[in-house]
Amino acid sequence: MMSKLQKLIDLFLHNGDFVDETNSIECPFSDHNFVIAKLSIKKQSAIRKKIICRNLCFENLTRISSLVDEIEQKELKNFNTIDEKWCYVRDRFLSIVNEVAPLREKCSNQFPWYDDDLIIVKHSRDTAYKKFKRSLQDEDKEIFKILDANLNISMMEN
Repeated sequence: MMSKLQKLIDLFLHNGDFVDETNSIECPFSDHNFVIAKLSIKKQSAIRKKIICRNLCFENLTRISSLVDEIEQKELKNFNTIDEKWCYVRDRFLSIVNEVAPLREKCSNQFPWYDDDLIIVKHSRDTAYKKFKRSLQDEDKEIFKILDANLNISMMEN
């Protein structure tokens, strides 16, 4: 007759390339053994979050404004439809904005739990704070407070 010790099997299933080594250690207070395994699990590399933005500082906005004032309005008479006129004005305006304040990627040093929405809310809050500090207007202060509250709520949800 087999004893209870001989019927028990302690094992570890090997799954692919994750298990480097296994071993069994006797347990002093049970008839089972401890099963240990050395695993090699590769950590995924972190993907840095990016925001696409423009540098719309006071100097750049002033320059854009002066360049927009220089757009030739006489050329609008060459177009027959309102759509053609709108496309001309839009294209000229976008070319000026792209020249003065081109799109750029901004990488933020964020915590791993920051998702895209949280990064955008944080960036908006920081931008509103800078605007408030420059203007010192109550309206800008209220916008900053609202965005700060939104960021705090969003961080609690994550």
